[in-house]
Amino acid sequence: MEKLITLFVSLVFINNIVVSQFMGIDSVFVIAKNKNFLVKMSLFMSVVIVLSSVVSYGIYQFLLVPLSMQYLDLLVFTLVIILIVYGVYAYITKNDTAFTEQYGKQFVALALNSIVLYVAMNNITLNDNWTEVIVYALAASVGFILVVIIVTPIQERLEAAEVPAVFKGIPIMLIVAGLMAIALSGIAGIV
Repeated sequence: MEKLITLFVSLVFINNIVVSQFMGIDSVFVIAKNKNFLVKMSLFMSVVIVLSSVVSYGIYQFLLVPLSMQYLDLLVFTLVIILIVYGVYAYITKNDTAFTEQYGKQFVALALNSIVLYVAMNNITLNDNWTEVIVYALAASVGFILVVIIVTPIQERLEAAEVPAVFKGIPIMLIVAGLMAIALSGIAGIV
């Protein structure tokens, strides 16, 4: 149990995938621009990350490894992620048509980003059992949501601030993400 708590806290704060490896950072910038989009898209990303990780791990352990076809993991995981994204998108479209009419194209594009595949690929190499896979995926999701929540007010303030022209937009946000990585790595001594 202690190992799982350490894994969760470490992945959410210290080794946050979004700020330490810049996986999914583009999605964070897009989601943070619109407060109406923030909660639903963050939850959508979390569901996609967790489901794709669990399903990919199961396919890897019960299909690819017994058949000695581990070399197909990237292709299979990509197909699994696409199917899960479109499945969750179909569910949301059925239940919230107004939201999907307004943000539908962004939904799918944002969910098919690097963090989803990164978490699924890391689960097969770093984790030994289903519990660790689920905790790893949940922690990555919570870390993603944490970064989105932190970046949103920062992005709003930077849009109102006088930032040099060469740093406007993505460059200043990447600097912010780097500073967040440094700040979160300061917690390393606690865990």
